[in-house]
Amino acid sequence: MEAFQRIFAIIFPVFIAVSIGYGFARWRGKQAQADMVVINRITMDILAPLLIFTGLAAEEFNLYSHDTLIFAGTLICAGSALLS
Repeated sequence: MEAFQRIFAIIFPVFIAVSIGYGFARWRGKQAQADMVVINRITMDILAPLLIFTGLAAEEFNLYSHDTLIFAGTLICAGSALLS
């Protein structure tokens, strides 16, 4: 139940922001699409990653217990570099 509450606390503000944007666009019509380009870019490039980072940063992370994950990530990066 705690995991559900944590996910809800992270995702709910996103749905609120989307609802406000959708309502604003419906209210303003075509002019709103041109006006919202900068706000949409800021939201997707800055605010969404910050929301995800905040959710992840609040969690404890033990580096030594995730050695397989770190090795797999390193292997994927090295394999991608070799293929490119």
